[in-house]
Amino acid sequence: MTNNLVIESVFKKEKGSLLNFIRKNVLSKEDAEDILNDVFLRLIENIPEIEIVGNLTSWLFTVARNKITDNYFSVYNRSVR
Repeated sequence: MTNNLVIESVFKKEKGSLLNFIRKNVLSKEDAEDILNDVFLRLIENIPEIEIVGNLTSWLFTVARNKITDNYFSVYNRSVR
């Protein structure tokens, strides 16, 4: 299976559950969609180097959690200024 087919398959399978997870943890729908795009962009950029020891789903959710944390800091910094 080529990288493009793997990414397409993973996107179709995981998009819904990832978006639900992200939406529960950020304030806006737009931020959630941006984070989802960032997660899959990270997958696309790193797929040749990714060595998944566990499973790809847990890797995606870890990336999403890290992006959510980045979003918190970004929103906080915007509100403080």
